Amino acid sequence: MQQFTIKTFYAFQALSETALPGFSAELTQKAAEKNIIGLVILGKEGFNTTMASTDEVALDEFILQLKSVLGIRETSLIKKSHSNKRPFRRFDVKIRDEIVTFEREEFVPKGEHRHLSPADWNSYMQRDDVVVIDTRN
Repeated sequence: MQQFTIKTFYAFQALSETALPGFSAELTQKAAEKNIIGLVILGKEGFNTTMASTDEVALDEFILQLKSVLGIRETSLIKKSHSNKRPFRRFDVKIRDEIVTFEREEFVPKGEHRHLSPADWNSYMQRDDVVVIDTRN
């Protein structure tokens, strides 16, 4: 039985809208070379991806290539999981107006990524000046 390593992460960083189709073609080619499956969503404000492979070294090499192709300096924390079932049928790149659908450009995050400990989360949830927006699909 094959075990797949799955990695998911994103980056908010301006990408040239006119360059997105070229990025798509290059990433698709590199994924085929490394036998990577999954989905990359590209938009002018960055990318969001979940990808998998039975070869974790190849997956890590592809992640470095993705960051290089897109000129990404920093990403979110990479979350890793495993599956005994094939999580995707193929590799695909989608070009979208937004990588996270807000429908309002002023909501694109800026600044450093913020990750809260459980204690910090609970503290923030007690405050009146905090709004939580759940952007999970």
